[in-house]
Amino acid sequence: MYIQSIGTTFSYTLETWGAIGTTFSYTLETWGAIGTTFSYTLGTWGAIGTTFSYTLGTWGAIGTTFSYTLGTWGAIGTTFSYTLETWSAIGTTFSYSLETWSAIGTTFSYTLEAWGTIGTTFSYTLEAWGTIGTTFSYTLEAWGTIGTTFSYTLETWSAIRTVFRDGGDHNATTRLANQSLFFLAVGRKGVRTECNDSDADNY
Repeated sequence: MYIQSIGTTFSYTLETWGAIGTTFSYTLETWGAIGTTFSYTLGTWGAIGTTFSYTLGTWGAIGTTFSYTLGTWGAIGTTFSYTLETWSAIGTTFSYSLETWSAIGTTFSYTLEAWGTIGTTFSYTLEAWGTIGTTFSYTLEAWGTIGTTFSYTLETWSAIRTVFRDGGDHNATTRLANQSLFFLAVGRKGVRTECNDSDADNY
């Protein structure tokens, strides 16, 4: 999976998404009612076996029919958590398994080739995340109405190689794109703490 500059367009190949076997559509302005509390550990999705590209403004088509904008996530209306099971060597391969996600129940894995720069003032390699060992929380400044603040602990970061933060000259879509990608790289701990808006900008 090669990811170009986040905030512009980027494409990557999902090596294995697996038998989701359904078409689905949604906009992140309104996820509506997912209607279930779900948690999962990252593992392996299976194989969609298609290549797709998209902008963070809209996903467009992955070969099914869904699109969204990162402007607002709208109302998910449920609580959810997940923990990263095995990132292993980020920058090479990692896998994780879905415990429960609307009963998809499959597994997937794919290879991270390079993340490049996330459209702001930072870049990092995914070879080694290491250990920050501190707990921090943040609220998504414009995710719409997820309705909760959440905290999480960075299990392994380390070789970020440069301090990065979201610059003020980037629009909300870029900022949220950064936040959503960053959100995928951490394990939800389920411990609710007070959150500062500045934390979202500093991750």
